[in-house]
Amino acid sequence: MAHPLSTRYGIHGSKSRFFLHIGTTSSKRTAIDAQPTVYFTVDDIGLGTFGVLGVRGKAMATIDPDQDRLHEVVQAQCDRYTRVGDNETRRFLMGMVEAGDLILAVLTPRYLATWGL
Repeated sequence: MAHPLSTRYGIHGSKSRFFLHIGTTSSKRTAIDAQPTVYFTVDDIGLGTFGVLGVRGKAMATIDPDQDRLHEVVQAQCDRYTRVGDNETRRFLMGMVEAGDLILAVLTPRYLATWGL
């Protein structure tokens, strides 16, 4: 299942993780509940002459119920993809957070492969 513009990578403690906001009652949520082992791909256009950079892998997915962390992650994703400041996308996503329509999925990689780095 594709999930555009919503991945944030972070290192917390000794674990590297990917954070995704997904719909509370979405098919992704159902799939994670049924089978927490997931495969993923994240790519981005590199700066300069690097072209497309990316990582793919296999991870264990968990659902994080912490609404404060969800708010922080969605805010950071909006800053990255829609830039800092008020805009329609930010208002829409933050409205979904406030309404309880989004939840945080955390992917902890077990295997990673990169390209373009």
